[in-house]
Amino acid sequence: MLAAGAEAQAGAPPSFRMSGVKTVELRHESAADRREGRIPGCIVCHLGQAETLTLDFDVIDGATESLYYSFVHYDARWETSDMMEMEYVSGLNKIYGAETSRLSFNTTVAFVHYTMTISTETLLASGNYMIEVRDAADERLVLSEPMWLTEDACGLGVRVDKGEATQEIDVAVKWPRHGLMQPETQMTICAWQNKRTDDIRYAEGPTYVRQDEITYQHLDEWRFCGGTEWRWLDSRSIRQLGISDSRVEFAGGMYNYTLATDTRPKGYSYHEDFDGGQWVETHDRRDDEAELVADYAIAHFTYAPPDPSILTTHDVYVIGDATGWEPTSGNRLEADGSTMSFRGQSLVKQGLMNYLYVSRPKRQRREAPQMTDTEGCYGQTENDYHIAVYVRKPGDTYDHLVAFKTHNTLTSRSEFIN
Repeated sequence: MLAAGAEAQAGAPPSFRMSGVKTVELRHESAADRREGRIPGCIVCHLGQAETLTLDFDVIDGATESLYYSFVHYDARWETSDMMEMEYVSGLNKIYGAETSRLSFNTTVAFVHYTMTISTETLLASGNYMIEVRDAADERLVLSEPMWLTEDACGLGVRVDKGEATQEIDVAVKWPRHGLMQPETQMTICAWQNKRTDDIRYAEGPTYVRQDEITYQHLDEWRFCGGTEWRWLDSRSIRQLGISDSRVEFAGGMYNYTLATDTRPKGYSYHEDFDGGQWVETHDRRDDEAELVADYAIAHFTYAPPDPSILTTHDVYVIGDATGWEPTSGNRLEADGSTMSFRGQSLVKQGLMNYLYVSRPKRQRREAPQMTDTEGCYGQTENDYHIAVYVRKPGDTYDHLVAFKTHNTLTSRSEFIN
C-alpha cells in the first residue's frame, strides 16, 4: 500500500486526512451538482448568506465516534491569520451533533460512513477557511477541508489565451478608482488549475492600473501547462472489467484492480472527464445506497515514462480526488528498475474516478509537481481555472476575499480586457 504522510507546500491549504479517512466530498447541501451528474469543485460561499454544506467521508475499519467541526481563518497565502476566533465566528466555534454515522453493509472492507451538515451562518469575515473535523472525545484532528468565503465586492473579467502547449490567464479586476491607493501592495490575486491547490500561483503585481480596472496580463506565473484530459478508472463492478482495467481479482481478502501500464500520450485527444473528480457508484447492487454498499478495492497503478532516466531523478505521483491532490508519500509511486516503470497502489471506493500522473525533481520537494514530463502539455485541454482576489487596506487586520471566479476553458466566455 502507498505509505501515508504529507509534504507541505508553501501557499497551499493545509488539508489533512487522518489515516483511514477516504472518499471525502464537500458540497453545497442543495446537491444540484450531484443531481446533474457533476462533481463538486472548490467550495465557494458568500459572506452574509447562511449557506449549508454537506461533508461526506468514510473511516476504514473505524468505530463510530462523536465528532464536531470548527472553522479556522487564514490569510491570502494560507498562513493562519492574526484574527482572534471571536472576530471571525459569532458564538461557539465547536459545533457538535452535526454528523450522522452509518456502517457499511456487506462489504469486504468495513467502514463507517459519516455525513456532516455544516452552516456558514456564524461566519463574520470573508477570506480563506479550513473546516476542521475533530473527535469530540480527545479533540484529535480527523480531517480538514478548504473553503472560500467571498464578499463579491468587485467584478472580474477573465480571458484564457491558448497556445500550443500552454494556457495563459489574463484577469481584469473591476475596482473603483478611489478604492485602493496602492494596489501593488494592498491587493493579492492568485489562480490555480482545477483542484490543484498545491499549485496556487500568486501574481507579483498588476500589469496596468487604470481608472476603474486593475489588469494582470502576460504573467509568466500564470502561464500554465495545459496538460491533457484525465485518465479513467471504472470500478463500478467487481464482476466485470471497466474502462482501462487490465484485470480484477480477489486476493488477500480484498478485490484488486490491476490497471494496464500507462504511458505518456502521443498526442492530444478530447474526451469528457470529471477534471480529477470521483463519483461513487456500484453496478453490483442497485437496491441500496451506494455510499454504504459500494466496496473498496486496491487499485494497482503502473506508469512507464518515455525517458527511463527519471526513475532515479524524479518522484512521480498519481493525483485526483480518489488518491489526493497534494503530493504526499500516500500517492507517490515507487521506481521499479526491473520493469523501468513507477508502480504503486491505493485503496479506492467503487465508482468512476479520474487520475493523472505528475512528477518533480527529487531535490525540489517544495515545488508543485507538473504534468510536462508525464502527461504532456496541450493548449486545447479543457480545464477549470479559479481566480481569487484579496484586499487588505491600511488598518485592516485580515485579507478580505473581495472576488472569486471560476473560468472553464471550454464553456466560459473569455471576456475582453482593456
